[in-house]
Formats: sequence, structure tokens, C-alpha cells
Amino acid sequence: FLLHSAITLAGTKLGDAFNLLYRLAMARLLSVEEYGAFNALISFLAVAVQFLSPFQPAFTRFIAERVSLKDYGGARSLIRRSQSRLLLFAALILILFWAASAPLSAFFRLEKAGYVSVVGLLLALSIAAAVPSGVLQGTQQFVALSAIAAVAPLSKLVLGTALVLAGAGIFGALSGFVAGALLILAAAAIVMARRAARWPPAPASAPEESLVPVLKYCVPTSVVLGSFWALTSLDVFLVKRFFTPEEAGCYSLAQMVGMIILFLPGAISTVVFPKATSARARREPSAHLLRKGLLIAGAICSVCTAACALFPAATMTVLSGRAPPRSLPLVGLFALAMSFYSLASITLMYHLAVRRTAVAVPVLLLAA
Repeated sequence: FLLHSAITLAGTKLGDAFNLLYRLAMARLLSVEEYGAFNALISFLAVAVQFLSPFQPAFTRFIAERVSLKDYGGARSLIRRSQSRLLLFAALILILFWAASAPLSAFFRLEKAGYVSVVGLLLALSIAAAVPSGVLQGTQQFVALSAIAAVAPLSKLVLGTALVLAGAGIFGALSGFVAGALLILAAAAIVMARRAARWPPAPASAPEESLVPVLKYCVPTSVVLGSFWALTSLDVFLVKRFFTPEEAGCYSLAQMVGMIILFLPGAISTVVFPKATSARARREPSAHLLRKGLLIAGAICSVCTAACALFPAATMTVLSGRAPPRSLPLVGLFALAMSFYSLASITLMYHLAVRRTAVAVPVLLLAA
């Protein structure tokens, strides 16, 4: 557990570093107008992806169960049916974005409708990658997952920066994202195929797996993920609405520090989720996995919270390049609050892994 957690943390955080470098490079290489358009497109993509995110954990859970029970025929059938339908859905999304590129570009005040088409391509690639990525997580291929998590942002950084330097502008910046998405899809598909090739052949009479249970499981998963997003993000919209612009800016800077702490130990969930699912499928105890995950995440969050509470100005300066006096009292409070949310996130994913989907009800009520 410790080894897998360390590998996953290393890969994801290295990828986060490359993503941050890419954002910084684009902020410096693009004009102010170009970066504003680029940031709006990427933010729109991030929101759109949230509506599709529940499928991968749902699919991951079912694959982890099939493999842990050595039902390789069922796993293969589930992969085939899921991949074929997701590819059709991805093609539909791509067509819709191409058809709506003109009105969407007018809404975002973009010079070229082709920018929206590229965003549609990115969304389609992320949909298509859900199955191979879910297989890698469900079969606990953490080395491959971590390598992909680190190398994909690096390829985005190299190609995107090179194209922008060559004068490609926003298309070059978006092409970096396309390169990263293509690498994720291709690498995950190759590893998935090699992994599945080692499974014993299924009996000729093995029935096809239905996707209905997976889709039903997406409902509580989407409720949990959506409610958790509301609990951790809606305060920024309220502050923007009711506070002065200066107050909202100071609040958002402090909140940024808290969000970093929230997602810092997020890789622990990647390890806990398939391990807990496999343990439940084999009727083995799994609570010790949650305890280990919470201990590791708690240690990480404790160190970060102590640093934020003791050195708020230094923390703000390192992360944002500025330290407004009105933000400083909030840094430690955000760090503490988001530390508990980080532990809550791991706990929620554990409950979903062991089929305690009723946890969606209290989380939804808390968000409301």
C-alpha cells in the first residue's frame, strides 16, 4: 500500500508540476487577449468534463470486481461493450461541438470557431480514454498510471510551447492539450491490451455483460462527486456575488492555497478505491485500507497546514507571487478546512468502492 501510494503520488505530482509550468509558459508567451480566450476555453472544458467524470470510477469498480474474482470473460465483455458505446458517444460529442462551434465562439467572443472544435476534440478524447484508464486503475497498474500521469503533461508542455513559439497562438496552446490527451488514450489502451492478453480465455458460452449496473452505479457516484464539488467550490461564487471585488480577490487567493492542499493527497484515493473494491469482492476486510489512506493523507495535510498557519505570507508568496494582508488570516483556516475535506474525499471514495452508495444522501443534504 505504501509503495503504490508513493508511486502514484510521485507520478501525479510530477504531472501537476508540468501542468503548472505549461500554464505559466502560456501566460508569458501568449498575448493578454489570447491568454484570456485560452483560459476561458480550458475552464469550459474543465466544467464539461465534470459531467462525464462519474463513469470512470463506476467502470473501475466493476472491472476491479471482475478481475479480483478471476471472471476474465466478464471483464473482457465489459471492456468491449463500454468501449464501443463510449466511442460512439465521443463521436457524437465531437459532431455536436463542430455543429455548435459558431454560436459558442460568438458567446465566448472568439475570433475563430475552430477553437471550439478543438475543445470538442479534447472532450471526445477524454471520453474515449475512460475505459483504458479505468482498466489500469481497476487492475492496480499504478506504475503505468503514474508514468502516463507524468509523461502526458510533459508532452503537452514540449509540443504546446514549441507551437506557440513558432507563432501558432491559441491553436498551438490547445494542440499541447490534444497531444497530452492522445498520449493518455494511446498509452492506456496499449497497456490495457497487453494486460488483457495475459488473461485466460473465456468459455465460448460466456454471456455478454450488461452495462445497466454500471450506469445505475453512476447515479450515486455523480451525486457524491457533484455534492463534494459544491461543498468545496460554491463559496467562491457566493463571495464573488456578495463581496467587493477586492475582498473577493483576497478570498480567492487564500482559497487557492486551500484547494492545493485539498488535491495534494488525492492520489491516495486512486490506490484505496480499487484495493477496497477487490477486497470486498473477495469478501475480505477492507477497513484497514481506509485507515492507511487516512493516515498517509493526514500526515501530508498536517505538514501543509502547519506551514500555512506558521508562515502564511511565505506560503502565499511562493504559490501566487503576492501576499495581500487581508488574505493572510484566511490561509491557515483554509488549509485546516481543506485538510478535513481531503480526508472526507478519501472516505467517500472508499464507501463507493465497497458499495455503500447510501452515503450519497447525507452528502447531498450537506451540499444543499
